[in-house]
Amino acid sequence: MRNPLNKQYLREFKKDSFKYILIMIFLTIMIGTTSGQLVGAGSIDDNYHDGHIKYKLEDGQFILENKLPKKSIKKIQKKDVTIYNEFYKEKKEDNETTYRIYNIKDREKVNKCAILSGRFPKTTKEISIDRVYAKRNNLKIGDKIKINKRKYTITGFSAMVNYSALFKDNKSIVFDSIHFTPALVTDKEYKKIKLRNHYKYVWRNKNDLSKAETNKLAEKLAKRIYKNMGLLSSIIHRYDNNAIRFAGDDFKKDTASLTYFMVIFLILLSLIFRASIKNNIQSDSKTIGTLRASGYSKSELRRHYLVIPLLVSLLGGILGNILGYTVVKDIITGLYYNSYSLMPYHTVWNAKALLLTTGAPLIIMFIINYITLILIMRNGPSNFLRNEIFKRRKAVPLKLSPKLRIFTRIKIRTILDNKSIYSLIIVGIIISNVLLIFGLSILPIVDKHAEKVKKNKIANYEYTLVHPVKTKDKKAEKFAIRELVGRNNETVTIYGISPKSKYLKNASIKRGEVLISNGYVEKFDIEKGDTLTFKQKYKSKEYKFKLTKTYEHPSFFAVFIDIRDFRKTFKEDKDYYNGYFSNRKLKDLKSKDIALTVTGKDLSALTEQMNEAMKGINTTFVFATLVIYMIMVFLLSKLVIEKNTTNISMTKVLGFHPKEINRLFNSPTRIVVIFGILISLPISTAIEQVVMISMIRKMDGWFTPYIPMKIYPLTFALFFVSFEIMSFILRRRTSKISLSSALNSPE
Repeated sequence: MRNPLNKQYLREFKKDSFKYILIMIFLTIMIGTTSGQLVGAGSIDDNYHDGHIKYKLEDGQFILENKLPKKSIKKIQKKDVTIYNEFYKEKKEDNETTYRIYNIKDREKVNKCAILSGRFPKTTKEISIDRVYAKRNNLKIGDKIKINKRKYTITGFSAMVNYSALFKDNKSIVFDSIHFTPALVTDKEYKKIKLRNHYKYVWRNKNDLSKAETNKLAEKLAKRIYKNMGLLSSIIHRYDNNAIRFAGDDFKKDTASLTYFMVIFLILLSLIFRASIKNNIQSDSKTIGTLRASGYSKSELRRHYLVIPLLVSLLGGILGNILGYTVVKDIITGLYYNSYSLMPYHTVWNAKALLLTTGAPLIIMFIINYITLILIMRNGPSNFLRNEIFKRRKAVPLKLSPKLRIFTRIKIRTILDNKSIYSLIIVGIIISNVLLIFGLSILPIVDKHAEKVKKNKIANYEYTLVHPVKTKDKKAEKFAIRELVGRNNETVTIYGISPKSKYLKNASIKRGEVLISNGYVEKFDIEKGDTLTFKQKYKSKEYKFKLTKTYEHPSFFAVFIDIRDFRKTFKEDKDYYNGYFSNRKLKDLKSKDIALTVTGKDLSALTEQMNEAMKGINTTFVFATLVIYMIMVFLLSKLVIEKNTTNISMTKVLGFHPKEINRLFNSPTRIVVIFGILISLPISTAIEQVVMISMIRKMDGWFTPYIPMKIYPLTFALFFVSFEIMSFILRRRTSKISLSSALNSPE
């Protein structure tokens, strides 16, 4: 005999079609977003790593103050590496753009380039620039740009394999695709440019090496360079080069974070299905009891109640993957290509993504609901027939004071009878609030950091010199500077400050004192009196500094000591310096004598880039969170109404007005939602702080976690208004419950 419950599949789906359609939409959005991320980011990641091989990416680079003689190159190379020239000339124009100009001839054997639009330069006064920089600055092929008083025609937009993220230098917190671009010119044009040559060399390993092996090789190369040249400006291998590795790391982090959120929301959705199944079983309890008494097995009944959740999950997975592989994939790749200078894109179909986004929902849905059904089906046929499957033995209802108004007592009873569903609502609100606060905090964190950078800049101009050079400007102040490596291999700038410095605000450094930037102290939980060890990159020489006090310097990690202590520590001459602080431009310094210039506008440009990178992310987060929250609250609130159908119908029979019925059965949900929002604020803030600190600690540099107070009333308002929209729909559904429901109930 066929199972009579099979006839109810279509009937049950039609009865709750709106609920199931909402769940499918929820699943489609979640799975579509995750699938699109996995396919889009996965394809970009494959293209990114394939491009390293195809375009012959360097294994490392070093910069010298002078050109290497051919004999020295041979001595440094030995049998380990092949060294190539990759000299560049650099000019910062009045529009704050820094052009780093390379000779296209130097990129024929290593660090090859791809042209994404137009063509490479062929004659003098032609130039190709980075695609992302061009887009950010609304430049088109054929436009003219001026560099060092020389006009160039843009012939193409290119991408360099060693500049997937446009970091001007390796100590920058973020890349800058608004004010920095690498550029290519012909060999003939490069020779005509009257700017200082930066002697940058790149190497490629002759054997495939791991990161650890490459690190050891870089140490050997550094020793060989010091031995043959005596001075090395910088050396870095590809695994530590932000311009190369940053984009690849970002793809992986984004994908992992989104996958975690998908799993969390799938578990929450499974719990919603669990509550729905319990409601359905309770309404079908007499039928189930009759079937059990007639000889139907528990497994047959379990299968029946698993069919719709699994079919809805499967359909949501299929629709989500269709959405992910078509629309979302293009959106995701567009976001990455708007931020990073990547090679030409082609989609790589991802079987893992299909398995994860279709298999995971089915598995999670099956496990949670199957366990629920096993526990429910342990009841005997008599329990089902008496509708006592969820009643605990000797359960004593909570006595409520008769002094309370009847409406208040009914509301309290409604909350207590539906505490499991309301608990899910509160959990969902907390998860949603974590996402919402994150989305709303992104730009305030950036703005707060920008404000601190602007407020605490040392000077309007900071010049790092190639060698000591005098200036006639008497207000300029000498300093000494050196870069070392601290914890987590992070770059730390050591400043030697002149006694009684006029530029170091709110701080005076005495002999023997060590001031360390507050960001470094916060990131690594350093306390006053701790001894910190720094070392030269790829050298065993170590330097120890004992923290005396912190100094507000949010731009980058720095240590400040007296310039006399600096000279002693690094064994320099008693008059040594290699930099100037100044609040006005030092016009008597020649470009050939300046290694690096940092201005206040550079720091503002950094913030501008950060805002550009974050633009749209906060809006997307807020919108997506509110959609998920509304669907979740609606589904759970609907379960409360379904569970109280008989009670609602009875109040109608007794002549209660629709507004009074709403007060009795929808107001408790409103009370729980308001309570959930209020308790979610401190809980979500605590979770957010942990999540933010964890995320920021994985990044280079440091941003102080910051959640502005104005976010809290905003989150409350957004959640409450969203609930009221859902509540309006629920009131309409309550009004459709017929009076006959109470009369048909045996209770």
